[in-house]
Amino acid sequence: MEENQSKEVIEEVKQPLPNVSSKFLSKENYPLLLVLGIAIVIQLYFLIKTFNQPLWWDEAVYLLKSKAIAFGTPDVGVNRGRALFNSFLWAGLFKIGLTEHFFRILQTIFSFVIVGLTYKIAHMITKNKFIAFFAGFSLTVCWVLSYATTRFFPDVTGLLLWMTMIFLFWKGYVEESKVIPKYFYWIAPVFVIASYAREMNLMFVGIIFIYMFAKEKFSLFKINE
Repeated sequence: MEENQSKEVIEEVKQPLPNVSSKFLSKENYPLLLVLGIAIVIQLYFLIKTFNQPLWWDEAVYLLKSKAIAFGTPDVGVNRGRALFNSFLWAGLFKIGLTEHFFRILQTIFSFVIVGLTYKIAHMITKNKFIAFFAGFSLTVCWVLSYATTRFFPDVTGLLLWMTMIFLFWKGYVEESKVIPKYFYWIAPVFVIASYAREMNLMFVGIIFIYMFAKEKFSLFKINE
């Protein structure tokens, strides 16, 4: 009896997995899969080409700070005004024995996710797959993203967190404005991390305020009782 119950539980857990994969691989997601496939090819090419390249002095500063945090080594020459999130991220990875090679792979994964988020956000806003594909494809072939991905700058991490905030804002405020905005509440912790990843992310507050004011006008300041 107990064995039958345990088998039923296992089947219930396994059942959603094929549904998720089949939905993701459905005809509806072909444009997304195509742009992600192109992104994989391009990002893997640059990853292989730059996997063992030496560090530039300006990107080396972030790893210098990371090693100082992780191992207490001197951080001579580090500008105190630089963003700290990446340095703390790399420091944590240094602590568990990972090296720069893994960091490069992680940067590539971040870049890949950014392309996916770009497509998703464009599709949520416009409801047009062609525009979403064009947005994702344009970013995929943009040399700036490929360049930043191969360097240990905060640009890729900062952009990933920026796109995550836009996704959460649109899902939580625009699409779920009449129900409990479960996505919206995640913006605050992501915003704190994003601010330490790149100072420009502080502009997000002003941008969403302008959008909310344009939509709600002065009712934005009314207290709902």
